[in-house]
Amino acid sequence: MTSESSPYQSKISLTPSDSTQLQVVAKAILDANLDRYQLFSDVDNGRVDPNTWKLVKSKNEMRAYLQRQRRRVSFPFQVNPGEDNCALQSLLCVGSSPGTLDSVMREVRNPRAGDISRAALLATVSKPTTSDPFESITVKWMDLDVRFQSMGLVKNHDYVYVEATGVLHLPRGGRLGYQLLHSVDVPGAFELPGLVRSKLSVCSFFRQIKANSVSVYALGMMDSMSDRARRAVVPRFIKLMLPTTQCRGDAMRLTLASAKRYTSMNLAPQRLGDSCVICSKRVLRLGKLLNRHSSCSVCSGCVCSSCKVEKNVRLVSSDMKVTRRRLVFCSPSPCLGNAMAQNDPELSLRDNAGGVARFYRADYNSVSSRLTASGPVSSSMLCWSEPKHQRQAAPHVSNGSHRHKSRTLLVDRPSSSPAPPPLYPPVMLRRLALRSVQTTLRNARGLASASGLWKNPRSSKFSMTKIVGTIGPVSEQLDMLQKLTNEGLRIMRINFSHAEYDEALLRVNNLRACRGVHAEGQAKFNLRAVLHDTKGPEIRTGKMLDGKKIRLEKGKSVVLTTDPAFEVQGTADKFYVTYQQLAETVKVGDTVLLSDGLIRLTCTAVGKGEITCEVENTEEIGNRKGVNLPGLIVELPALSEKDKRDLDWGVEHDIDFIAASFIRKASDVHEIRAFVAECIKKHWAHEPKYIAPKIISKVENLEGVQNFEEILEASDGIMCARGDLGVEVPAQKVLTYQKMMVDRCNAVGKPVIVATQMLESMQNNPRPTRAEVSDVGNAVLDGADCVMLSGESAQGKYPIESVATMNTVIKEADELLLHPTYRAKFQFDPPTSDVESAVSSAVKTANEMNAQLMIVLTATGYTARKVAKYKPTVPVMCFTTNLKVGRQLQIHRGLYPVVPDYLERRPTTAEAIAHAKKMGWLSSGDRVVVISGDKLSDDLGREIVMGVADVQ
Repeated sequence: MTSESSPYQSKISLTPSDSTQLQVVAKAILDANLDRYQLFSDVDNGRVDPNTWKLVKSKNEMRAYLQRQRRRVSFPFQVNPGEDNCALQSLLCVGSSPGTLDSVMREVRNPRAGDISRAALLATVSKPTTSDPFESITVKWMDLDVRFQSMGLVKNHDYVYVEATGVLHLPRGGRLGYQLLHSVDVPGAFELPGLVRSKLSVCSFFRQIKANSVSVYALGMMDSMSDRARRAVVPRFIKLMLPTTQCRGDAMRLTLASAKRYTSMNLAPQRLGDSCVICSKRVLRLGKLLNRHSSCSVCSGCVCSSCKVEKNVRLVSSDMKVTRRRLVFCSPSPCLGNAMAQNDPELSLRDNAGGVARFYRADYNSVSSRLTASGPVSSSMLCWSEPKHQRQAAPHVSNGSHRHKSRTLLVDRPSSSPAPPPLYPPVMLRRLALRSVQTTLRNARGLASASGLWKNPRSSKFSMTKIVGTIGPVSEQLDMLQKLTNEGLRIMRINFSHAEYDEALLRVNNLRACRGVHAEGQAKFNLRAVLHDTKGPEIRTGKMLDGKKIRLEKGKSVVLTTDPAFEVQGTADKFYVTYQQLAETVKVGDTVLLSDGLIRLTCTAVGKGEITCEVENTEEIGNRKGVNLPGLIVELPALSEKDKRDLDWGVEHDIDFIAASFIRKASDVHEIRAFVAECIKKHWAHEPKYIAPKIISKVENLEGVQNFEEILEASDGIMCARGDLGVEVPAQKVLTYQKMMVDRCNAVGKPVIVATQMLESMQNNPRPTRAEVSDVGNAVLDGADCVMLSGESAQGKYPIESVATMNTVIKEADELLLHPTYRAKFQFDPPTSDVESAVSSAVKTANEMNAQLMIVLTATGYTARKVAKYKPTVPVMCFTTNLKVGRQLQIHRGLYPVVPDYLERRPTTAEAIAHAKKMGWLSSGDRVVVISGDKLSDDLGREIVMGVADVQ
């Protein structure tokens, strides 16, 4: 008999607060893994993607998969904030295991003893109850015995982890068992000499699928350290995840029955008589000497060699030593049958019940017997109850000599010797435990996004969806703009409804003085774009008498007139409106909205140059407030005189985009494009190849929605301006129109911006509402190229926090878009050219080959925009020699333009890869898809070259 003591001689006392936080940690991780399990079982139908997972081991009906190297995840497992994230080895085990859910839940909660050198129970958070006999949360330690350790090539790895088990009742019926092992920091669980403290996270789910079959799904991650250690540790980790249950249940029941018999007798087992209790055969002295007879471990009766059944098991005694012994049972007799008849929930409760002998998650395997086949050895924990005369020793598992064949059972009586003193003073222990649990809780919060099966290996600095931020008085200074661009601002919006020319010039110059991150040098390093938002044609009220507000009372009548005599003489009975065709447009029964929809009027009469309306709600109205005529066709020019002056200024200062307000039909876009062309001739005649600003049409009324297809065809992009649109149409229709606009833009490959009140509460609060976070995330999941901030970044108290918050939400939603479930919703129009066909094939190749990056070499940006249409799952680095082209590519999802300073020509493929590697976007071993496209001539068209390269 051999044994080895645990290095942890006392349990750690957790405060109620610490225990609660550990429960929160376990629940957060379980919820995240449960979502993945449901996607795997319901959406993927239990199929494992061979492009992501490599089959490395199978046993019976179980299969173990190793995540391929290029898809390996980065997991925020660091204990100290200054530590770097470590790449984890991810494994997936799926299949089925024989038995019932109760038996599997009872038997799989401990690691296999053949792989574990030592183990210890450090703390108990919760125990099983009668209503849930399998529920428990504990903190444990184990020493994983790895290959080549005895040769000195590697060291054993040990783990401190929280273990949670239980059974969930599913909404659609049935039960789902779970087991979680997740690394935590626990004060007192000091690092041991000769061992490497590693990290793991394993979550397994079990579900009854047939009468004697349980489906198994286990996703695990571990810190495999160096390559040499990985080759030694990963095989043990795989065996640890593969549940082996065929031979455990019988021995477990037999050993529990034996222990119960010993403790009830309160003495060591004794042989009763010299005759076999089964066949009455007398055992001779020679048989005694040759040990050809034994005593039954349950009834203590003498049994001969022909009638006995042997079971070899291993237990942990109260003095911290692993002991092994052969169990003998008389057969056929009630001893074996009664022991085998114990049900699994009852055994699970008995594990943690008070009493003289308490088995903590016992796990036994038969090794050899005349009734069962040979099986691997497992371990169990035996500890004592808490009365003073039976002081509980620190439970643990120790298996330092698991290679030996002889195994003996020894159950010690309670020891009256006091437990060893704690390793830390109680006050220090409590502080360290709380700090450790809080660190673990922070790590757990990132599990849902960081350990998904579909997570892309790209760095977290890449956000595929772009941020458009309105710059105003609180954010126009250089230092503030620099912080905003550092947080992820890609396009600056200037609202010319409020901005003066000197303010706009200050903002443009400051933005272009901010240092960017997508190119090098001092001359061409900034690729942030400028979006010029026009005021647009509007209908407004005139001024009120003496410039004071007037109060409109519900139920009273008010006259809206176009008579200039009332332009500055408005009263509560009659005031001026700027739209001269008001009386010809509005009919009796139509609705008129004032002050962005705050005041609702209903037309009751139409006269010459005026209409009479009934006030529907009481409200005050001031000077120059907006007037909306929802559902009515309004004859307004596409550009007001102010818009023309503003656009002339914008073209002179080389703006990149024009957000055209209140676009109603395609002819409005054509009119704006023609005026911009005249401005270019006026200010850029010396630049024959000057690139005109792209026109982004803002759809803000019902007429624009009805003519959306023609507007989309005439425009370079679309902005879903939900603010004014929500005034013109019922609020619930905004959702429908937003989805329609985003889907149609995705189908044709034109950029779309979702705007207005995305993080509205952050104008006054440092944190957004949950609904606002969902709004941003859903816009990204719909396929929006950009999401926009308005007052949050222009005049709010927290502009930096607003951009940072939006960026984090974008990254989270971008990760979800890597999963086929979310990507399946994208429907693209058929390619319109051979170039587009080639580009779509390149994007598909990059997605299927798990490329780290796509590189596009483009002169005009045409090829890059076609790449963006097909929503690649990896970032696209676009190399161009034109700054204007680079800035205009910023509006497309996933495109990151680069203009190298050291080249006046387009870089070669090798130069582009070297540049990407220098900037930290690529590393050795990464795979990259390269596309180059150029227009050869008007006769020959475009040339598209695609290639795949492995970075050296």
